[in-house]
Amino acid sequence: MADITVREIIQGKLAIISWHSFAVSNSEGTNSSLVSKEAAADSELLEAIGKCLNKNIRGVKNWRNLAYRLDITSDVYNTFDTSKEVEQGPSPTEMLFKWLERGKPKLTVKDLLNCLREIKRFDVVELVIKEVADEQALRNLQQLRHDTDQAKKDKNVLLADLRKKAAGQGLKIIDNDGLGNCMFSALSHQLKIKKRLEYSEMELRTELARYLKAHSELNDFVDQKEYPTWTDYVDKMASNGHWGDGVTLLAAARHLHCDVRVISNRDYPDVFLKPDSSNCDGEELVQLVLGHIFEDHFVSLEPGRRGFLVTRAAVVPEAFIQQLLEIDLEIIP
Repeated sequence: MADITVREIIQGKLAIISWHSFAVSNSEGTNSSLVSKEAAADSELLEAIGKCLNKNIRGVKNWRNLAYRLDITSDVYNTFDTSKEVEQGPSPTEMLFKWLERGKPKLTVKDLLNCLREIKRFDVVELVIKEVADEQALRNLQQLRHDTDQAKKDKNVLLADLRKKAAGQGLKIIDNDGLGNCMFSALSHQLKIKKRLEYSEMELRTELARYLKAHSELNDFVDQKEYPTWTDYVDKMASNGHWGDGVTLLAAARHLHCDVRVISNRDYPDVFLKPDSSNCDGEELVQLVLGHIFEDHFVSLEPGRRGFLVTRAAVVPEAFIQQLLEIDLEIIP
């Protein structure tokens, strides 16, 4: 599918279909991993899924319906029901996923999402997509950082590669001096043009370090060899001239309530980092767009003369897609 401008989407009769295809394309690209890996025992994702599916609400499908859709027989999934046990143990959903590790070890996240859609639990679909996408995005950013097969290419050539790729999406590069602060400089520029917020590189670094200090759950994403403790990581990110990374970018998305999109000069898919929707209070989110050049240099990308393009990698919440598909819209030429 060719790139489409926002104007063309609004004016065209394929608006709903286009948005739906964007989301499906993105989810299929990031949800091919195994359920046993993404929703392992004691993981935050499994705990969150359990909070949704363990509830017995009239008219709302729960863990039993999911087990049925996963082709688990009733005599098996009835053993997962721990609600009548005196001593509190694993929840029914935890028992279900523990069984899946043994009974369906090759079950993919995509398979799980399809079953959740069939029982119309789009809230859980959106939750899973977001959590898996966050981890996949961070892995992609780590790949951008550690891939060394272009180490001998001149930086100007790499910059030209990104400039060409960005121009194809209606964007132009706003470069910075780098000096270890390039990511914070690029973010500061984006915040200025997108949200009219004025931050110096050091002010933004300090604020994000403060956020990181209060959210140690992000430690699961940190390279433990490079940063043995969470305090080590936070202190380094607070230090002038220390390179920012994907974890701090995720912190920026969550703390600043913005989508963060990273476009690489390499032949990688765009990386999307999303804020925690539960803390956004329905506010309209802006998207901060950064470019990443090999050897850990970040730049800001702003609309050029052609204007910003919506690409097929755009992320749309599953619940929003469902609402669109159920509404009979009248398209006015």
